[in-house]
Amino acid sequence: MKSRPKLVITLILAILVIIIIVQNSHSVSFNFFFWSFDISLLLLVVLMAALGFVLGLFAASRSKSS
Repeated sequence: MKSRPKLVITLILAILVIIIIVQNSHSVSFNFFFWSFDISLLLLVVLMAALGFVLGLFAASRSKSS
């Protein structure tokens, strides 16, 4: 039962991300250094959420191994 609060927080964050994704489907200009892309905000939010998730997993695995 120790992981129950983690599960609840993860589900709440996932629901919030889904709401943000659904409400933001228009095209935006994304600038990265010298490049500029026109990309769907929906896709950009999904990519950034996935990147944050992967970085969080990496940071958690690094802290466990230390």
